[in-house]
Amino acid sequence: MSIQTLTAPSDVGPPGSAHDGGSPACAHLGAPATTKYDVSARRIELWSPWGGTGRPSTAADEARLIAHLRALSEDRHEPYERQHVTSLVTALRNGLTGEQMLSLAPGLRPAALVAAYDDLDRRRRVAAAAWHAIVATPDFATLSTEGPVAAALMPVIIIHLESLRLRRRTDGPQLRAAIVGIDEEITRTVQSTEMLEERLDSGTLNPTQQAQVGEILYDGFGEGAWSLSTFLSPRVGTLVPARVAALLGEERSNRSRVAS
Repeated sequence: MSIQTLTAPSDVGPPGSAHDGGSPACAHLGAPATTKYDVSARRIELWSPWGGTGRPSTAADEARLIAHLRALSEDRHEPYERQHVTSLVTALRNGLTGEQMLSLAPGLRPAALVAAYDDLDRRRRVAAAAWHAIVATPDFATLSTEGPVAAALMPVIIIHLESLRLRRRTDGPQLRAAIVGIDEEITRTVQSTEMLEERLDSGTLNPTQQAQVGEILYDGFGEGAWSLSTFLSPRVGTLVPARVAALLGEERSNRSRVAS
């Protein structure tokens, strides 16, 4: 299996493929804008039905959006539906503020959006904790117990480790070495994405440069850094669609319906 990590660039330019087996290519921010990144072209993205800022939300943006929604919800507790999850993550992927989201979709209830966020974040934290448990006790027993939970965030990695378990049931040292090596790559990948978010927060990038950095982090074709097999999502806004679906149990439900 090829496990890919994101190399932190000294400058950021148009990304290359981020499928397993290669890293995004980075060029200088000062390079001439291409059609892909020229914000004057204002592409209509299928994954951006509300438009947006041309880049995804950073951790700071996400915190502000959720704080705004919490203030409006006034501590009310409401059930949420799948549409609230979709609206929320779409807004985060497109850098919208809370005010912009509610203006574009006035029928959305802030309390339901907060409930959707909190539940999705709880599920994310449970899956991340499962991976950390595997790292803390890297043996076959822990992998069997925690692997299915961690797989919601790390599907490719868990499949790889399960294949080691099935092929070499008695080779504990090899499994431990593999887990330690993968966790080191995860740390490097997350740190690299955090550096890119810091650039977006710096206020020093023009709109074209922000779009370049944004597409390195996330694009609708699944080629951004947040889609890498070694990216462990630290917050809701970094969850790509497949991982949102996995956390909500939709993949399992779909498989059950097909089987039946």
